[in-house]
Formats: sequence, C-alpha cells, structure tokens
Amino acid sequence: MALIGKIRKHSWLLIVLIGGALAGFVIMDMTGSGLTSGGQIPALVEVDGEKVDWNEFQNAERILYTGSTTDVFSRRNYLYNYYVDKALVNKEADALGLGVPVEELMDLQFGNNLSPLIQQRFANPNTGAVDRTQLNSIKQTIDQGQLTPNLREYWAHQEKEIITERLTNKLTTLVSKGLYTPTWMVEANNADQTVRTDFLYVRVPYEEVPETDVKVTDSDLKNYLSQHQGEYHNDEETRTVNFLTFDVLPTKKIAPISWKKSMVKSVNLASL
Repeated sequence: MALIGKIRKHSWLLIVLIGGALAGFVIMDMTGSGLTSGGQIPALVEVDGEKVDWNEFQNAERILYTGSTTDVFSRRNYLYNYYVDKALVNKEADALGLGVPVEELMDLQFGNNLSPLIQQRFANPNTGAVDRTQLNSIKQTIDQGQLTPNLREYWAHQEKEIITERLTNKLTTLVSKGLYTPTWMVEANNADQTVRTDFLYVRVPYEEVPETDVKVTDSDLKNYLSQHQGEYHNDEETRTVNFLTFDVLPTKKIAPISWKKSMVKSVNLASL
C-alpha cells in the first residue's frame, strides 16, 4: 500500500517518462526506419552479388503501375521475379555472348515480331489484337523526341523488361536445342517400356535347406577363395580391437579411511 501511495504521489513523473519514451520511439522511426547502422537503405533482394534496393523497387512499381487496378501482391511479385531473372539471365547471356541489338529491340516493340509484353500491354480490350495505331503513334513520338516524362520513364523500363524476356527466350532455346535424343534411343526406350514378360519363380530361403544336405570341403573353400581373391585383399593391414574404458572422475566426497594391520612380514635382506 505504501508503494502504491508513492506512485500516486509522483504520478506526474511517470507520465513524463512514458511520454518521453513514446517520443523517442517516434523520432527513431522517423529518422532510422529501414536504415542500417551506416544510414543506408538495405538491399531488398541480392542475386549473385547484384543488389536491388527498396527505392529502386518502389520507383519501378510507380512507373509501371500508376493508376493500375492490379493488386499490390501481384505487381510486387512480378517485379521481384523480374529483378531475380534479370540478374541471372544477364550474367549467363554475357558469358555466352548473347545480346539484343537495337534493330531486334525495335522489331520487338514496333515490328512484326512483337514481344509478349507489348502484345499484352497494348492489346485492344474489345478485340484482343494489338493496337497498332497506338504503337505507331508512340513510335512517331519517340522519333520526334516528344515523349512526356512519364511515358519516357515507362518506355525506358519496359525496354529493360523486353531485353530480359528476349534473353531468357534465347537461353531456353539454346538449352532445348542442345538436348537431342536419337531416333534409335527413342525406339529402344519405347520398346523397353511396352514389352512385357511373364515368368514364374520359386524362392527357397537359405535357412530351409538342411545342413546335412550340403557338405562343404576344404577344397571347396580353397576354390572359392581363389576365384574371389579380390574381395578379400586389403592394401593395408588392419586389426579389430575390442576394449572397454572406465572414466575415473574426481568427486567432492572423501571416502573414509580404514586402517588394517599389515600382514606383510619383514624380510632380512642380508639373509637373501
């Protein structure tokens, strides 16, 4: 009761301490939320040494999905997979000398071999076909250098997506074309899987054979050993040792000492 009375008497001090703690948490969250000890934003994802920070990820989400009704989980999942694929694909493509030249990139955006991304994003919602009028208008605007800042950001990021998608397709094709199964192997595998064989067998357990029916002589053993010498040959001489150990550990207890009369008689060394 005395303690409760003291707390009530100094309740203003308790309120000040709680308020100070809350203010400290708010200030810490405003100044250091998501920051490392060095004041830098940690990487959102790191793939084979290539890092993508949170600002870059948010900027890409803003560029691609401003005004979009796509749910947050779907678009962030797409962007995450894109950055992972980009890091892996670019490394392998550089090692193999694969690339997407400017002519091919323009064909993927405005030509006859449109990228799946272009086909999806610039499809007419009524017919499902690509809106060539819109694409030609964008190409003309690009050629004239009259792109708006928002469209310029969008198209620049989309080109990176198209390049990653195209390199992925090239790597997949390269691997698939490198795997070839000859016709004779296909036919052999098909025959092995379709041919059926029926047979009957009888299992006689070893323990069911009476010992009196089988006689093993020394010559039989010698013949067997001579035919299976490799199975019993060791390059290094080995020994099998069975032993038992007793651990003697110290204890705090002192065993009682008992005195017994010695039964050993004295021996006169001079008489020996």
